[in-house]
This record gives sequence, C-alpha cells and structure tokens, in this order.
Amino acid sequence: MTDCSVIKQGKVAVGRTDNTNIRILHAAVELFARKGCHGTSIKDITDKIGLTKAAFYAHVGSKGELVHRLIKEYEVRYVDELIRSVNEQEGTAVDKLHRAGSFSSEFALKNLDWLLLFENFSNELKSDPDFANSLSIVRNKFNKFIADLIRTGIRQGLLKKDLDPDIASIIYGALNRGMFQQWVLNRSLMDGEHFVRTSRMIFFKGIESQ
Repeated sequence: MTDCSVIKQGKVAVGRTDNTNIRILHAAVELFARKGCHGTSIKDITDKIGLTKAAFYAHVGSKGELVHRLIKEYEVRYVDELIRSVNEQEGTAVDKLHRAGSFSSEFALKNLDWLLLFENFSNELKSDPDFANSLSIVRNKFNKFIADLIRTGIRQGLLKKDLDPDIASIIYGALNRGMFQQWVLNRSLMDGEHFVRTSRMIFFKGIESQ
C-alpha cells in the first residue's frame, strides 16, 4: 500500500477557496498528470509551490485526501458538465451523442492535465480499495448516461435494434480514451479536428441503423 492510500481524518479538505488551497490543487494536477500518483510525493508538491509539509497537512490532511478531492473535481468538471451540455442539446439521441463527443474533444483541448490525471489514477489505483470505488462511481456515471442515450436512439429507430446499450457505452468510452491517448502521442503529426471527425465517423457507422 503506497502513501496514496493513507487518509488522515479531521483535516481541512482542499475545497476552501483560499490561495494556498488553490495553489496546492493546481500543483497537484500538473504533477499527477505528468508523474502519476505513485511517482509524485508530497515533497514534490510542496517544493513546487514553496510550501512546508506542515502547511500542506494543515490544508489537505493527507495525500489520499488530495487524490479523493481531485477525483471528485474531475467528476464535476468533466462528467457533470458533459451531462449538462448534452441535456441542453436539442435534437435526437444521435445529435446528443455527437454533442457528447464534441464536448469531450473541447475538454481535452482545454484541460489536458485533468484527463491525463484521471487516466493515471485509473491505471494506478484501480485495484486500491481506498480509491477503486470513487473511480468506479465516475466511470459508471459516464457509462450510464451514454447507455441511456443509446437506448433512446434505439427507440427512435436511429440506432441498430440489436445493440446492447451497456456494452456500446463502454466501447464508446474506450474509443474516447483511445482517441485521447493517440492524440496525446501524435498531436504534432495530425490535424485534431480531422482526427476527431474520422474517429467519430467510424463509431457512428457501426451503430446507426441503415
């Protein structure tokens, strides 16, 4: 069990809007995105912003509490905002699925570190009992929302009747993550908009009814 799993109770969470908490949050996002949870120490965070360890613990409580805060913040910034944006989109279920894809692409361009952070957490902490449930909640909320859109699309006659919405939603999420990873690796070699359009076309060709 790493120090990511040590959660001390009774401390102040990073939710307060004072300057020190904001600096801790920003530094942690950048470092966890680059180095992962296991590769980032509390000293890395405190050194980056010129903070003592005692001050860090006074504001956060532990590295584990900071990780939980970041997982929740990702849920609010990405999943909840995606749901809000898609629900505001008029049109069919297919229109809304396209909007979900557009939102994800826009988020990736503006919030690269947040996506890298969540990918690192998902890979490193998926078997850690202190964090597995929190990560699952975020993934399941996304998958359920997409699955419900796909069910609606089937009822509207726009998507293939033999689709399994739950499996299709997982594949949709996997394609999104795969697109993101490939874009990170090859973004200097390709046009981002063309890459997104091509990937989306391949997915929708497979699920839309003829």
